[in-house]
Amino acid sequence: MKKNRRTVQIRADSGFASIGRVVGWALACLLGLAVAQGAAAAAAPAGLENAACEACHNGKEKIQVKDAKGKEHPLLAIGPDKYAKGGHAKMECVACHKESVDAKAPHQLGSAPKPNCIQCHTDLWKATQEAGTAKEHPRLGVVAQNIDAYKKSAHAKLDKQTGAPRAVCDDCHNTHFFDVPPVDSAARKGAWRLEVPARCAEKCHPDALDDWSDSIHGQTVLKKHDPKGAICIDCHTSHSIVSTASKAFMLGIVQGCGSCHKENLGSYADTYHGQVNKLGYTYTAKCYHCHGSHNILKAHDPNSKATPKHRLAPCRQRPTP
Repeated sequence: MKKNRRTVQIRADSGFASIGRVVGWALACLLGLAVAQGAAAAAAPAGLENAACEACHNGKEKIQVKDAKGKEHPLLAIGPDKYAKGGHAKMECVACHKESVDAKAPHQLGSAPKPNCIQCHTDLWKATQEAGTAKEHPRLGVVAQNIDAYKKSAHAKLDKQTGAPRAVCDDCHNTHFFDVPPVDSAARKGAWRLEVPARCAEKCHPDALDDWSDSIHGQTVLKKHDPKGAICIDCHTSHSIVSTASKAFMLGIVQGCGSCHKENLGSYADTYHGQVNKLGYTYTAKCYHCHGSHNILKAHDPNSKATPKHRLAPCRQRPTP
């Protein structure tokens, strides 16, 4: 029987963004470049300035809108204070929402396509290269690299039922409140890391959060509020997420665990299992076969898979190649 799922509070004013520890800083640079070039922050047409958008989308107005199926729901609220803290704060709303051609409700829509994060950022990186200024902004290339990684990831694969990607940028990066702290801001970066598990679980992986919350990793993050505890992106990466059944993941996870547990990695590498794994074969035991994946407990915990009482069970199971 499944446990009751926890609700992990996400601070709405934090501007969480998941994907990538450096991509947020890179995107901030990217947007700054766009502003400097007068591209992304071009003046909005008369009557379509941000103030006009905020008049309805401030969260104070009780406005109901219909979706594609005709069902009514509250108008999306974009609090100006939260938006002002995000990486897109210096941009006009219509820089992304080009399809909106008036400030009426409902909007009259023009022929311009709906906002597309990948297309926008790809175009900005291309413009930087064509301008010959790419070397002056090396981190902008990180955004392009993350886009390429995402396109090959499990998140980008189309869902068989909906025909849409399993996860898109806005599922992890809140478009309006996007604000990943810079890499040299340890305090803000730590607070951001504490929120990553909740974001991953919010729409897609609640069961994994349940198991992880009880683990030694989860307790370190949730109870001790220690950002050094292992979170989703430490094992699964941010953009280049692959299936856990893939050979790439099964071989790479050993090094992932070993990045924190160096002494254990060394002793494992000396074993038959470790040597065969190093040769590129997946049919031998790896860390998670003995310790679990999300529900990892200390070895001396009576409920741990690694205790003498429970150790024989995983040994009896042959790992799937």
